[in-house]
Amino acid sequence: MMLLATSYHVPMPSCQIILPLFLSVFNLIIHQYAFAQKFTVRRVHWLRARAQKHRWDEECMLVRYEMEWTVRYFLHKSRFWQSAPTADLTQVPGQAAYAHRKAAMWDKLARDADHSFKNINKNYKSPL
Repeated sequence: MMLLATSYHVPMPSCQIILPLFLSVFNLIIHQYAFAQKFTVRRVHWLRARAQKHRWDEECMLVRYEMEWTVRYFLHKSRFWQSAPTADLTQVPGQAAYAHRKAAMWDKLARDADHSFKNINKNYKSPL
């Protein structure tokens, strides 16, 4: 029976080891497995990074909408309190003054929030 052998060069001056063929095939298999494993790790890392980017893109989109919704809610509350004194004709002057003060408060909140959001986000669409 003849044992096949392969030459393996060790990176040292004038050093060469003769390995049996089955060891060199085993070595090749190990290197291929390590490459495949490294490729799999990189692929998984890329997929996780891509998913993270998509989550941040979605979060940015939602924050833009939430900015608009906040200002619209403040405007809604302001209009609600502006219409409150005219809804009930039997109100006393104190109730009307309270409603006007609340309407002014909500309107100021809407304008302040709108101004802040314009300064923070260049893509902000003002509902005012």
